[in-house]
Formats: sequence, C-alpha cells, structure tokens
Amino acid sequence: MSFERTVLLPIDADTAFSLITQPERLCPWQTLASRIDLQTGGSYRFIMGPGHQAAGTFTEIEPGKRLVFTWG
Repeated sequence: MSFERTVLLPIDADTAFSLITQPERLCPWQTLASRIDLQTGGSYRFIMGPGHQAAGTFTEIEPGKRLVFTWG
C-alpha cells in the first residue's frame, strides 16, 4: 500500500528538512528519542512515547525538497 502526504509549514524548506532529519531538532517537538541514518537505504527509528514507535528506510532524499521513506 502506498500513502502520500504533503505538509505545508510556515518555514523555509531547508529549516523544515532539518526539523525532521536531525535527531537533536526532532526530539523536542515530535519524539522522545530517534536514530536517523540519513542516506538512501538508511534507516530510522522514532520513539514517540511508551509503546509508540515507528521505523523505516529512506528511499529518496533531496535535501530541502523531498524526503521519501517507509513507515512501520
């Protein structure tokens, strides 16, 4: 199954990209802990709270433009 979501934020593209790809920036507003290997084929794991986590693989990366990843 495929799912696409576009989110518009009131910030520039480079700032948005860093907010979701840098663990030190992601943790304060979205996760309790995260591990990110930001390269095509690299993996990530987010812990959002007790019993709530997500993990996947990056399939496309265009800094400041596009980030495609699996979610599970």
